[in-house]
Amino acid sequence: MIMPRKSAPARFILSLIITLAAAAAAIHPLLPGLCGCSVLALAFETGFQGRVVDICSQEPIAGAIVSIKFLGRSTVTDSEGKYQLSAPPNSFPPSSRAYVTHGTQRAYGTYRTYGTFKTYYEVFVQASGYTEMSDTLQRVSKGNVTQLDFEMIPQNPTPEQRRIIDARLMVPQQPPAKAELDEWSRSRGFGLPSRQKEYLPSTIRVLMPDGHVELMDMEEYLKGVVPMEMPAFWSEQALRAQAVAARCYAATQHRHLDKGADVCTTTHCQCWSSRHYRETDQAVIDTQRVVATCDGSVIEAYYFAHCDGHTRNVEDVWTSYLPYCRSVWCACGSSSLCGHGVGMCQSGAQEMARQDSDYRQILSHYYTGITVQYIPPDLPSARFSTGDCVEVMPGYSGLELRAGPGEESPLITTLLEGSKGEVVENENNGQSVHGDYWWYVRFGNSIGWSQESGLERCDSPSFGITIGEEGKWQLGCFISSLRDLLARERATDFGRNPFEKGFLPSHFPKTFKSFGKGVQGEIPFPKGFPP
Repeated sequence: MIMPRKSAPARFILSLIITLAAAAAAIHPLLPGLCGCSVLALAFETGFQGRVVDICSQEPIAGAIVSIKFLGRSTVTDSEGKYQLSAPPNSFPPSSRAYVTHGTQRAYGTYRTYGTFKTYYEVFVQASGYTEMSDTLQRVSKGNVTQLDFEMIPQNPTPEQRRIIDARLMVPQQPPAKAELDEWSRSRGFGLPSRQKEYLPSTIRVLMPDGHVELMDMEEYLKGVVPMEMPAFWSEQALRAQAVAARCYAATQHRHLDKGADVCTTTHCQCWSSRHYRETDQAVIDTQRVVATCDGSVIEAYYFAHCDGHTRNVEDVWTSYLPYCRSVWCACGSSSLCGHGVGMCQSGAQEMARQDSDYRQILSHYYTGITVQYIPPDLPSARFSTGDCVEVMPGYSGLELRAGPGEESPLITTLLEGSKGEVVENENNGQSVHGDYWWYVRFGNSIGWSQESGLERCDSPSFGITIGEEGKWQLGCFISSLRDLLARERATDFGRNPFEKGFLPSHFPKTFKSFGKGVQGEIPFPKGFPP
């Protein structure tokens, strides 16, 4: 077949294209050094860029695949381990793994939300000979590029590489000051946790390093804990035991209520990072909703780095007795104690796994008399009972009272932090709706449904306060002033009228009425203080 001859202009254009392509190929390796970017950056507006290296040698890893799986986007690192991955600003990404502030239902990496929410990307990286990893809680803002570097762990690391990995990733554990622990245990009673039989929260409030609080799915939170508490290259059964212990600990802690959080991200609670690894993720998945219980309650599963051949009785370290924290022998092979010595020795768990013990055997060895069990999702919570006095927890001012369980139900009013009420009998109490447990409660003159995550047991309901957004500030100021005044006067004569001359300022009214939208009625004062 005879091809038609190209015209002169066509031949010129074709020649120009070939010349430009050859020039681009020739200078491409030089561009990063000349201008600090790659050719791709000329068309790169928003997304991620960074470098992928070996955690031990710090040498670049070429050919690593960096991706946002739920967006279906990926790229490959160059000879210097550098990559660039475009991604739209994720205020409302159509499909990504998301952590939200409240009211969520998660399905395969996507959250359906019923309230205020914010979303994040999870960026994955995989390379031959290395453990797949990812970084969660990543955001991209309009017109900006997020710097995101990765240090990858070799598969089957040598002893020297393991030493380097431990030094870079594991947070050193030191025994906490006994005085600090004693004070903490005294303030909490340090007995069995308040969690009731077969109860496991689906979410947890995490105090982040910058001071804000993230409400996370419990299982996603644990994927950030396990690799910070135990090396990702350790035995599968040891990682599973760590996942269960971390789940139990997280389910029983409320150590930052003053900031509206349950746990922080440091050794004060459990270490947490946005970095995930395939092996540690799998340990969480394989033990999903598995906990250790004692007398029907989820245990406070303490753990530490290594001991000197035996763990400690809890009362020998702190102040009170726990039946499952007994001293047991340990095959960790160390002659020194690193940590408090109560509960599971992580090095001992690894040694037991090497000797073919499974995670249930490991947990049963270190926590005396426990039962390792799976708790099905959506079982009703038994945290409260009809007639229990409940209080709006710190950090939950504005907790909603709704006409029915679930955030789709009409809003009745909002509740102030510190408001006290009672649980009212209803056959649907404690039911799970989209991952949140709901209770039928009465606060003052209002009755409705409220989320368990914002409530805790308390003494007699001295205040019952229900208000709308209007009037919240005024009533809050009044209550604060009243409490401060009572504390200052140190009044103990409960038969005394608080509105007697000289006891309260004359401008303090005896009742507040018609605060908020449609909320009417008197705000009761503490019992024994008749106005």
